[in-house]
Amino acid sequence: MKIILKYFSHLFLFISCILFLYILYKSEIYISTKKINYYYYYFILSFLLIIFSVFTFFINYQIKKYLLIIGLSIVFSFYMFEGYLTYKSINKKDNRLLYFKKLKQKNPYTTVTVPPNFYLNKNYNILPLSGMSNLDTIHCNENGYFSTYKSDRYGFNNPDNEWNSEEIEFFLIGDSFTHGACVNRPNDIASVLRTLSNKSVLNLGYDSNGPLLEYATFKEYFNPKAKIFVWIYYEGNDLFNLEKEVKNIILNKYFNDPNFSQSLRVRQKEIDNLLNKLINKELDMNDEWLSFFKLYKLRSIFFSIEPQEPQFNIEPQEPRDIKTKLTSNNLETLKKIMSLTKEKVLKNKSQLYFVYLPSIEHDNLNYNRIKKIINSMEINFIDMHKIFYKKNSLLKYVADRKSGHFNIDGYKIIAETIYKFSIDKKMVNF
Repeated sequence: MKIILKYFSHLFLFISCILFLYILYKSEIYISTKKINYYYYYFILSFLLIIFSVFTFFINYQIKKYLLIIGLSIVFSFYMFEGYLTYKSINKKDNRLLYFKKLKQKNPYTTVTVPPNFYLNKNYNILPLSGMSNLDTIHCNENGYFSTYKSDRYGFNNPDNEWNSEEIEFFLIGDSFTHGACVNRPNDIASVLRTLSNKSVLNLGYDSNGPLLEYATFKEYFNPKAKIFVWIYYEGNDLFNLEKEVKNIILNKYFNDPNFSQSLRVRQKEIDNLLNKLINKELDMNDEWLSFFKLYKLRSIFFSIEPQEPQFNIEPQEPRDIKTKLTSNNLETLKKIMSLTKEKVLKNKSQLYFVYLPSIEHDNLNYNRIKKIINSMEINFIDMHKIFYKKNSLLKYVADRKSGHFNIDGYKIIAETIYKFSIDKKMVNF
């Protein structure tokens, strides 16, 4: 104790300077993009610690002793609380990271979903629109179990032989609801449609997609064998996602250049290699001991903790009802996307359906305006809001009876409605 107190001020100053330099390194060198704004409070804290450490050179021995006791007590309390938060996290049934690590030890050919919107603010020479190919893929847990699927040759949630079919009955475009979160086959929308029609169905949905990412996916993986193209729109966050997507250079090329393509079908190996590196790096960075030492969980309570590179967040997010301001730009962009989609579908002599999925916090204004736009474009509008409204409750068809993805019954109703519309066209305008 006496030795520590003797060099207390020197040690305090040294640690404060190291902390400042570490924050500077993380914000300006380690992270690929500048993060000064994010690290603003950390810079202030480290700077104050440096000033206070200099001040301790001028205080007496007894005060230093009290400061040391108080400091050690605070640090001990912090780590006790961090230990409690870590224990709670480890024992959570929906901890996808731990589940992934456990499964990967048994089966090395296991991966997790990485949403395409993760790449929007990156500078990679490719913008993947799907996941890793031909691997057992862990999706999410909202129904009491982790949903998994064997990805196809392009990294989507399909039996791979669907791509070999001579005729495709349904071609699905959408976000996590279309993707099949958080249920297993044969309970996702695409699988139920396969069962009902006894025909091939291609599912091109992926987590967190908005209309522009969906349009890019539609263009890249367009299959001329498809008879019915089904665009599945979710009112909870699609317009919010669209506002972020229109800022991406590559996605704008899909939007503005009819001939633009990344040729992703022949670049799947490149996509797999990139995703494998990102996921492995994420696993390394999610080391429990390192996270504990850095008080990651405790800091996340008081600060908006921004995951380090890579930033795809190995724990997937539930769909959130986001009140997006419906601007004329939102509407015009969505209208143009649907117009371009319709043009390509009609040229292929196929049909186009627009499926409107309601959220728990139904936005009637957005609903009416979007429905009016789609109807004015003479695109078949499948109104799932009316379907669920007639059944008196949307909540009972949502996982865990809360704001999330649909449960098995909810997905079944959506698929059955789409299938009925495909048989009886008069039902479209009910």
